Amino acid sequence: MDAFYVIKNCLSKDDIRSLKQSYSAHCRNTGMPCYAFLENSTNDLVSKIRTLVERSIKKKVSYLNDFFFYTSASFSTPWHVDTELYLFKEAVNAWILLDPDEIDNPIGFVSGINTGTNYYQSVITEGAMYSFVNYIDGEILELGADEVEACRINTPNIAVGDILLINPSLFHRTNTTKRKGACIFKFVMHDENGYFHRDHLPEIMWPELAVYKSFEKHTDNWPRFLKEVQKEVNKNGKESPLVSGFYPSNFDYLVTEAQRLCAQERIR
Repeated sequence: MDAFYVIKNCLSKDDIRSLKQSYSAHCRNTGMPCYAFLENSTNDLVSKIRTLVERSIKKKVSYLNDFFFYTSASFSTPWHVDTELYLFKEAVNAWILLDPDEIDNPIGFVSGINTGTNYYQSVITEGAMYSFVNYIDGEILELGADEVEACRINTPNIAVGDILLINPSLFHRTNTTKRKGACIFKFVMHDENGYFHRDHLPEIMWPELAVYKSFEKHTDNWPRFLKEVQKEVNKNGKESPLVSGFYPSNFDYLVTEAQRLCAQERIR
């Protein structure tokens, strides 16, 4: 898919309220802002979101994970590719704004990279230079920060009730320092050969890939696959490799913000 696609005004106030309440309760019970819907990935709200995604990209998708986050001038995400794409062939993120009522240009993308045959998994920043790295063949692409910024792909104004679909295989980052709370549902896709790349990165380099890979025999029965994910997350909690990509060093901050948004909702 392209860098992004916006589904306008597709979620109700009750949907947004339910998301806030779910993350607040999950954070209170687990201390983690991720996997709030892992045990209920087929409930009415997740099913609604999944159907909206499928209609928009015209592909069948499977829920993989979800995450509440709150970014501001003190916490934002740098240029990155989602690590699940080191293993899974294709994914789409459903980015849902929870607070404030609207935000302009929340996500930026690097233009022209990971759109053809050459694929890079990581970027190293040194001064005003970016070095994009392909871990498989060792290729490095060096670009000046001014080049990247000049052709950066920006996203439009997003309001509460919209869903911003983003392509997580492209390098993307937080694009504004304005305070905002949102959640992301990650869905993955498969073809006739399954969900995983045949030439994926070595699992030994990324523990979360090794965990997912150990569940590969269950991918033809997706509910069973999610059961294995659930057992892993429940057993190891914050120490699970499947949690490591959700910024665990910021969990206390994110848990506090999730509960604050829910409290604000009750006051309204």
